[in-house]
Amino acid sequence: MINIQLFSIFLLIGVLTTQSHAEQSPQLSKKQLSKIKSYIGDYKVLAGSNEKCAQGMLNIVGNDLEKGIRIGHDIYLGPFVGVVEKSSPSSCRVVIDFEMKESQVIVKTNVNKCPNQNQMVEGNTTQRLIFKKNKLVYRVTESGFTCYFEKVSEGVTVNSI
Repeated sequence: MINIQLFSIFLLIGVLTTQSHAEQSPQLSKKQLSKIKSYIGDYKVLAGSNEKCAQGMLNIVGNDLEKGIRIGHDIYLGPFVGVVEKSSPSSCRVVIDFEMKESQVIVKTNVNKCPNQNQMVEGNTTQRLIFKKNKLVYRVTESGFTCYFEKVSEGVTVNSI
């Protein structure tokens, strides 16, 4: 049930991202972007609690306000703009807080004030991507979803930064 709710929240965020009003804080510093870029490359899975833990490339994706980190096809953290609030009269209110500390990225998502048909997707999600030399740990705190990755090769960014 948690995985369905988590997927619903990510799907809802994607829909709202393309059609709603947003308020942003400043983007990441050049030093922080440089840190993330140093981890770009292909990763294999060492262990994981779910089939969504799949090998793939860690890369910086998206443009402008939607720029974020993607690992493979299923894991996305972003956008890089600090705190974003999105809502529309027919959708839920979504607040996304992107923060980068020295060795990790933290994305907190709060979905609330949903119309009756969408109330089951209300909730909080905290994603963490922890950087450790040539390894990564991805974790969703509320569900216990965890993936452990090891870098197997350097990569090239898809989008220029």
